[in-house]
Amino acid sequence: MLSVDKIISIVVFFAIFPAFLAYNLLLSLFSVPPFLGGYFTLVTAVLLPLLLYRNKIFSYDFLFIFMLCFFFISALINHFFGSSGQYSEALFHWSLVSIFNVFFLFLFFKKIDLLMYSKNYFFVVLFVLVYCCVILLNLSDGNQFNPRRYNENVSTYLVFSFLFVVPVSIIMAKTYLKSFAFWNLFLTVFLFFFYLLGSRSVVFFYLLAVIATLLYFNGLSVKIWLGILLLLVVIILGSIFFSDFLTDNRVAKMSLTDLSVKNRLLYLVFAVEEILKSPFWGSYGAYAIEFDDVATYPHNLILAWLNNGVLGFVIYLGVVLYPLFFYVGNRRSLLDVSRKFDSFLVLLFFSFLMYFFTLIKVVISDHYLTLYLGLALGSFSCVAYRYRTLK
Repeated sequence: MLSVDKIISIVVFFAIFPAFLAYNLLLSLFSVPPFLGGYFTLVTAVLLPLLLYRNKIFSYDFLFIFMLCFFFISALINHFFGSSGQYSEALFHWSLVSIFNVFFLFLFFKKIDLLMYSKNYFFVVLFVLVYCCVILLNLSDGNQFNPRRYNENVSTYLVFSFLFVVPVSIIMAKTYLKSFAFWNLFLTVFLFFFYLLGSRSVVFFYLLAVIATLLYFNGLSVKIWLGILLLLVVIILGSIFFSDFLTDNRVAKMSLTDLSVKNRLLYLVFAVEEILKSPFWGSYGAYAIEFDDVATYPHNLILAWLNNGVLGFVIYLGVVLYPLFFYVGNRRSLLDVSRKFDSFLVLLFFSFLMYFFTLIKVVISDHYLTLYLGLALGSFSCVAYRYRTLK
């Protein structure tokens, strides 16, 4: 019989993954009005009380919550006393929603181990299979899954990538215990679907995160290098034999002359200039005024400094980098525990994979309050607690 905690994990998973995907498909394919708005924040607000049920708070959790409170106060002060002008309300709303969503995902992934039990895991696999079929049946002319082309109320490709990356990573963690050859096959197939989703950072950074995770668990063993070599061979051969199909995709068109890349470099240069003018306080939301859009922020770690000053930046670095020191400093002991308990190995694999992936994204190409941050640090909190109880 399923416990209350396990039932809650299933309900929340269905609400923020399958139901969110279904809602976007309704808007896109059937032109249904956005009766739930952007969906995610509204639904998570309703579900939040469920996650507070018997959710213990540990020492690292206090640091994480303190960081979010600091960002909230920073946004609040800048909203009332800052110089963002007409963008003040939009910037505050953006910050508030980001903080809440990250907090919600942190709470959910603190109990991610509940979703990895056999009965719950079935729903994860089923969702991924259905999602793969949806992607293949709804490709655009550029061989990319892009439901937003039909309706501007639909979420962006970044959200669709998030909905795919997380359950896929759970599967990768669970199947790591099985045949390494089949595991490589699954990875290759999933990377192909990442490609179809059109997020360049997800394709490249996920591959790097997988390699880093394999090295963390196996060191420089021959088995791992053969696996990496096999994966690269498959990718190269696939690029050759399916070149006509692949080259029209957004990922294949990436270059230094790409407009998106050029714009991000422009936002980065502007952010550095603003920080040099006011290194201690930063310049909250200055990019919105400069580029006439709240979405024109620098897509990397420097945004945390620009919006929250040097103190907020240092707090953010401390909270985000603490898991890295934990994983590296306790590597031998963590691996020893994982050899004794398969369930812990699965949890550790998923957590480290998601953490390393998120770390690369926030440093290079994402908002400092990306959705991935909540799940990466939440799953780390779960690992730290299970490690203390099992060692």
